[in-house]
Amino acid sequence: HAITTTYSLDLESILLIPVALFFSQDMDFDAHQTRADLLEALTKANQHISIFCQKGKIKVPHPYNRLIAFWEKDIYQVQMDSYSKSFHPKIWLIRFIKEDGKGQALYKFICTSRNLTNSRDWDLAISTEGFVDNSISNQNEPIVDMLKWLDGQSKGSIPKNFFKEISKVQFQIPSGFNQLNFHPIGISDKYKNPITHQETVFDERLVMSPFIQEATIKSIKEKTKKLYLLSSNVDLSQITPSLLGEIGDIYQFSPFIEDAEKMESISEADEIPMNQNLHAKFYINKKGSNISWFIGSANATSPASKGNI
Repeated sequence: HAITTTYSLDLESILLIPVALFFSQDMDFDAHQTRADLLEALTKANQHISIFCQKGKIKVPHPYNRLIAFWEKDIYQVQMDSYSKSFHPKIWLIRFIKEDGKGQALYKFICTSRNLTNSRDWDLAISTEGFVDNSISNQNEPIVDMLKWLDGQSKGSIPKNFFKEISKVQFQIPSGFNQLNFHPIGISDKYKNPITHQETVFDERLVMSPFIQEATIKSIKEKTKKLYLLSSNVDLSQITPSLLGEIGDIYQFSPFIEDAEKMESISEADEIPMNQNLHAKFYINKKGSNISWFIGSANATSPASKGNI
């Protein structure tokens, strides 16, 4: 079974996901083709995949593909308790079992900055996996809490074995790191945004965010000796020159790359040109020899600090 979350959802893009999950095929094919693996995968999708998205953020393809009807029971639209809050996470939690059904389950966790759409913006993702180990207990409490929160939004759609097994999984730690933590921001007061709720004054911080707000950047700047800021031209232009002057090290996504697909010398004949922009959210904190990387869906904005999931 797979559980995935997204802010916005393109129904055409999710037609391809079951083929990738169930048949290990790449996703570079036309979803309007009638293929045996596509049909078989889609008929299984409603039993094996649960999708959560922000209410009202579903894009219906034109022309409509009737195969999408197989997904109807498994898309859960999350309505937040305030217009200023958004359901914003982009994660995958996938449970694999051996074909013969024997042995322990394997869990794969993916945290990304990309929505379930056909966007070609630049994003980041991290993935890790681990087997269920009965000698382990009380691991991954934040993931369990996130699953409970999602289960409450969908009235019990998440398989019970997820709750029983996730606390017994030791996820692999990426090479070069010594610890892996999970931060389901906003599901309760227990989980604050680790970027904006830090009291430490850092030696250096890097902020990569396509959407930024002056108050948030100013707050981050006050808690660091040297700040590096990467964002889009549109959002950087909304920050006052005085604050930009204090930061110094500022970078914007290349305008050339934004429009590159529209250039005849670069474009591909069978692809509709699309704008590309920065969509990744990536933060680094450095204090002495200690360095922390944060990858997820939180922008450097007030909603990401005070209400979004």
